Amino acid sequence: MDMPASQRYVIMSTPRSGSSHLVRALEAHPQVACLGEIFNTRGGAMRRLGIKSPETVAKAVNEPLAYLEDVMTAWTQREDAKPVFGFKMMLHHDARVIDQIVSDPSWRVILLRRDDILAQWSSLQIAKTTGEWGSKKKKARAKAGIEEPTTRIEFKARVFEMYGNKLDTRYGTLKQRLVGHQVFEISTEAIDERRDEMLAFLGVDPALAEPAPGVGERQNGSSLEDRFTNYDEVLRYAREHGLAVTA
Repeated sequence: MDMPASQRYVIMSTPRSGSSHLVRALEAHPQVACLGEIFNTRGGAMRRLGIKSPETVAKAVNEPLAYLEDVMTAWTQREDAKPVFGFKMMLHHDARVIDQIVSDPSWRVILLRRDDILAQWSSLQIAKTTGEWGSKKKKARAKAGIEEPTTRIEFKARVFEMYGNKLDTRYGTLKQRLVGHQVFEISTEAIDERRDEMLAFLGVDPALAEPAPGVGERQNGSSLEDRFTNYDEVLRYAREHGLAVTA
């Protein structure tokens, strides 16, 4: 594999944190590639590389480190390969890959976290309820002229707090393990504002980037009020605990 260590990076985040927008923002630079969730066997990374097969899917699951090597090799062999290569991982994904990244300080890490945890949590709960994790079905409904259904969930303070505590633990543990790495921490809400800083962190000239693509279509575009059956309780809880409500 012919890829300088200085030209590799990984986005580490959690579901519903706006990482898809971050990928688009980075990909707008002519020298930066981000293949998204390469370990998501239902995602588009394998198709983009032209390597999707039952054997490749099995390798991604059973031999993830060897699969990562294959992905990087396939990327460097493309005629249109951008020099700076990256992908994203969720913090709950395969621990073997995270261990490998942690053990190799040559990987640059972009650590993404969403400030509006209420928006993140509610979007996650709705995805679990509907089974829709991407925008494919939403786009199909729009094309067919079908009205978008409204899904509401009940806010349960204890469940929400357990989720927040789990996020704090995962991010805190990872940050401790990444001591010695080049790490760029950023909030979802600051992606557009700090994109030039991120690009400089990756070693490219920010002036070459195309205009930031903007947030685009959210996987859950409804307002926070439309996501809950007990929105008054959400507002009360947010006020008492000093939480941002921005969605």
